Amino acid sequence: MKEQSIQSYRDLKVWQEAMNLAELCYRVTKTFPKEETYGMTKLFQSGCKGVRVWGVRGENEERKF
Repeated sequence: MKEQSIQSYRDLKVWQEAMNLAELCYRVTKTFPKEETYGMTKLFQSGCKGVRVWGVRGENEERKF
C-alpha cells in the first residue's frame, strides 16, 4: 500500500471522517423542534465541531503511553 504524504490537517483521515460526522449532525439537528435551538441542537453541533479539533490535535501530539 502506498503512503500518502500529509500536507495539511485536511489530508488526515480523522479530519475527513469528522467532517462527514459534522455534516450528518447538522442535517439531523435541522429536524429538531425550534424550541431546542439553544438546547440539544447547540450541544450536538458543538460536539461535532470538537471532534475535528480533538482528532487533529491527537494526530500531532507525541504519544505518552
